[in-house]
Amino acid sequence: MSGGGGFYKFRCKYFLTYNCPNWVYVNNTACASCSAQGRELEPAQFQAPANMGTVQVQVPHFENGMITYTLIEVDRSYWDLG
Repeated sequence: MSGGGGFYKFRCKYFLTYNCPNWVYVNNTACASCSAQGRELEPAQFQAPANMGTVQVQVPHFENGMITYTLIEVDRSYWDLG
């Protein structure tokens, strides 16, 4: 956060991701340059559909002082946090 001119300024949302040097007036928003380059649209491209099948997970199980792992299959929609 940088002061001056009566308003607070914040680093661009993509300061660490793309090394953007620009500043904005609203925290956690993209600057005009990043918006023009389409960086606001990129996260939607990387999200996988929820119906992509199953995923295998190893679950630890402790019994009599020993650890064993059980392999289970979980539907991918279970992991969708959105």
